[in-house]
Amino acid sequence: MDAKRLFDQLIDLTAIRDIEFLEISLLRTLEQYLKPIDLRLIRTDNEMNLRSEIVLGDEKSDLNDSDKELSDEIKDIILHLNQTNTTEYTLEIETGFLTLYSINKTQHSISYLVILECSTISVDNKYLVMGLLMVFRNYCDLLAENITDSLTGLLNRKSFDRTIDKVYQLLPASNEAYEEDRRHNTASKFWLVMLDIDHFKSINDKYGHVYGDDVLILLAHIIKTCFRDDDLIFSVWRRRVCVNYKMR
Repeated sequence: MDAKRLFDQLIDLTAIRDIEFLEISLLRTLEQYLKPIDLRLIRTDNEMNLRSEIVLGDEKSDLNDSDKELSDEIKDIILHLNQTNTTEYTLEIETGFLTLYSINKTQHSISYLVILECSTISVDNKYLVMGLLMVFRNYCDLLAENITDSLTGLLNRKSFDRTIDKVYQLLPASNEAYEEDRRHNTASKFWLVMLDIDHFKSINDKYGHVYGDDVLILLAHIIKTCFRDDDLIFSVWRRRVCVNYKMR
């Protein structure tokens, strides 16, 4: 194993400040060392419906329930992981050896690394995968701290500005392009909702900022339980909460 190349890739990996680009970089690094038949990151809901996947060379694709389903083999592995409370498992299938690594779990979804190889993974490569996933998880936690509001746990103003920039770049450059998208039914729909707490200043003035913070925390919790994991919820100002989500 080329230690210098691995360290260079780790440096490149931790220089990234966008989680989606970080996921793609993880796949590229693993592909160079493992040379697998198939390599992807998937996210499922708690009922094992495929919600999104990233395949090397492709951009992230968000999926509706009817677009694509998990294979029976992947479902079997996920069931085994859930039953045994483990983070990785390999199953021999017709086309090779299929391994799933559990990466991250939230209230509504679970992320997995999927690797299909011709033969069982070697001990060295297994340590490599586990090590890279540990670096990946830790770095994702650091990025999450940088983009979230410390009080509410919602995305912060910096994240809001970056998201608005991304949405702006996705918009058609002209009315003609927009009409072309409409004809082909490929136009993305973005919704922006802004919430304001009535008389919030009076709460702070009468009861103090500690009570005001409790109100914000409670509101953030209520909002998070009402939206999906991939809906973006921002705490932009201390008195307002913005919710941005994409309709499919």
